[in-house]
Amino acid sequence: MERILDILQRRIRLFGITTAIIAILALIIALVIPAMYRSSAIILIEQSDIPSDLVKSTITSFADERIQVISQRVMTTTNLSEVLKKYDLYKDIREKKSREEVMDIMRKDISLNMISADVIDPRSGRPTQATIAFKLTYDNRSPELAQKVANELVTLYLNENLKSRTEQAAEATGFLDKEVTKLKQQIIQYETDLADFKIKNSGRLPELTDLNFQLWERTDRELMEVDRQVRSLEDRKIDLEAQLEQLSPSAMIYSESGERILTSQGRLKALETKYLSAAAIYGEKHPDLIKMRREIAALQQEVGLSHRSAKELKQQLVGLKAKLTESQQKYTPDHPDIIRLSKEIHEIETNLATSKEDKAEQHETADNPAYIELKSRLDSTNADLKSLYENKRQYKTKLADYENRIVSTPKIERTYVALTRDYKNAVAKYQEMVAKQTSAKLAEELEKGSKGERFSLIEPPLTPEKPFKPNRTVLIVLGLMLALCASFGIIMLKENLDKSVHGDGALQEIFGETPLASIPYIVTDAERHQQKRRLTYTLGGAVTSVIIAFVMVDLLFMPLDVLWYTVMRKLGL
Repeated sequence: MERILDILQRRIRLFGITTAIIAILALIIALVIPAMYRSSAIILIEQSDIPSDLVKSTITSFADERIQVISQRVMTTTNLSEVLKKYDLYKDIREKKSREEVMDIMRKDISLNMISADVIDPRSGRPTQATIAFKLTYDNRSPELAQKVANELVTLYLNENLKSRTEQAAEATGFLDKEVTKLKQQIIQYETDLADFKIKNSGRLPELTDLNFQLWERTDRELMEVDRQVRSLEDRKIDLEAQLEQLSPSAMIYSESGERILTSQGRLKALETKYLSAAAIYGEKHPDLIKMRREIAALQQEVGLSHRSAKELKQQLVGLKAKLTESQQKYTPDHPDIIRLSKEIHEIETNLATSKEDKAEQHETADNPAYIELKSRLDSTNADLKSLYENKRQYKTKLADYENRIVSTPKIERTYVALTRDYKNAVAKYQEMVAKQTSAKLAEELEKGSKGERFSLIEPPLTPEKPFKPNRTVLIVLGLMLALCASFGIIMLKENLDKSVHGDGALQEIFGETPLASIPYIVTDAERHQQKRRLTYTLGGAVTSVIIAFVMVDLLFMPLDVLWYTVMRKLGL
């Protein structure tokens, strides 16, 4: 310690000059560095005025994510160029650097800091950090420009937030509108396909299977009942026809003497019967047979052959065929009797072919009440049978149709189920999209009315009164500390480089022996006077230099009182 003090005592002049030079340089640097002013604004992120349970917003990103996105949109070269031109910023560097470099400098002067708070997550119920606000600042050498540019940036952020939220809500609504329209067209197409399929497969759809089974069983029972009725009516018809064959269409008329008076039809039948009996006894040219043939021909002309019943014609046909067979055994085919019998058989067969019309005419001319009654009952039975036959045909057709439906239902069920499933899925998705569309439209109206989450300026940018950098007091203190350290270092360096001997310690280090005595340096009176003069001249020169400097500053730069207040302001005093 004594050695250090001895060194300082010997090098006090160098120490003082070095410390003064470095301290003055530090003071000049602290005063020369330009001041930077910062204007700040705090923007609060306010939640929606309407609960999310009532109207759900379509903006799902977190606040800090949206702020970063908005910041990227605001910090575009176009927006910053407009601000730069509007306030004529960075005039001194715009001529020296490119546009991109100026934009980078401006972006560095703009800072964005998130402000978070401890909140409870409504979804999980756990405490978490959430961004509730952000601080926007701008640095500039001019406090007025710092405030104006900061205010301009705040306006850009607020407008961009409102614009982006409105655009996102409108985009969501537009997307959902297109999806709803597309789904509506799909539903119409599905409905058309399903309707066409139902029309094409009417009655064979899977949901009608039970009904088809019931209809098939009921039709089968009705067909069985019709069969039973048909059998009953057919039995009745046979019975009526048998009874009708036993009655004559004509009523029996008697004379006053009690003899029966035959009608033309009766006489014809009797004469034909008599002719058959006589023909078996006499030859063809017998006078009685010739007479009977003329009478038969006359009666036939009167009443017509059609009035004979089919039964009578068949009986006569049988007799003629028997007689023809007998004659063929006796005569050749060219014999007149064989030719005549062949003609008669042909005529009777022709009459049998038209027996239905003959019977109708015979029935029209019938006057026997019993015959008429039976005939009416037979006609009614025939009509009922005809109706039942038609019903039976219809029931069989229905039964076949129901069987076809039941058999073909499994074949069309797969296609029908697929169409129904697609239709139901489309309807469910359409309903879901309509609900989302309604919610999106409400959210869009919420954003247009600024009722959703929004940015609120709670602390507008003000004109800064003090620079935020540099801290001149700290710089001056650091300069003084640096001056002291540097001066001490220079002294130690010079001391190490100096090879001269100073003090007892140096001698002991050189010779290894302790000196017996030391004689101090004796200062003469002349030396003392010389030191005093030198000190006087040095102080006088310093004072004179300071006075000259102050005069020059006052005359050439600025008044001393203004300089004093400027320095005090820069020092923050």
